[in-house]
Amino acid sequence: RQARRIAFLVLVLLLLVPFLLYWAARPLGEDFATAVALMMALPAGMTIAPRADILGGNTALALLFTALTHLLLPFTLALLFLATGIRAQVSVPDLFLSVAGIVLLPFAAAQLARRFFPAPLRRLQPGLTAFNVLVISFLIVPLAASGVPAVVLADPGRLLFALIFWALLAFVLMLVGLHVPGYQDKAERVTLGLVFYHRNTALGIVIASLYLSPAVFLLCMGFQLILNALMVPFTWLIDRL
Repeated sequence: RQARRIAFLVLVLLLLVPFLLYWAARPLGEDFATAVALMMALPAGMTIAPRADILGGNTALALLFTALTHLLLPFTLALLFLATGIRAQVSVPDLFLSVAGIVLLPFAAAQLARRFFPAPLRRLQPGLTAFNVLVISFLIVPLAASGVPAVVLADPGRLLFALIFWALLAFVLMLVGLHVPGYQDKAERVTLGLVFYHRNTALGIVIASLYLSPAVFLLCMGFQLILNALMVPFTWLIDRL
């Protein structure tokens, strides 16, 4: 029963939610809907296991969700692109093979690091969010000569709307994850909150930069920044469970 429940949640996270949100956001533009679908289709963040350990979550459950969502991503992302008709710069089969390579090698390295160096990873955890922000900031520099600045200057109000939308969506994800039916134990609720909320956005930014438009890339960057900014209120919510 537990295995079926976890499998159902994984499919909801990787396929159903992004599919529905794509069509819900479609009236706001193709780029916006594509960014929403991509960010919602991402696997659980690579650091949710140490975060769960720090916040009193279920580390084993966090590792299980991390493994399943990463291993299934090449299949679910290809299916999502086929079902929605999202236009990428490569064919869907090529996207599948590329994402498989991008995902599986870093995932294997991360799992080996967790297996053999758990203590150093826990010590580094408080600085990982700041490091992520720094890395994302450096990604902006080489894009200064690309189409991203033109996208911002063309419609700064749309970018502001996107940031507000991301903040509201992230907050909803927090609440949904913390109140999934069938999970009453606090450790499990904390873990599911992290699974729903904390996605591997760095992977999404890589995919957007390689295969999608500058506008989609910029919108994905906004989601990454919002998620990092909202980790403090997320922790506050967990403390009050």
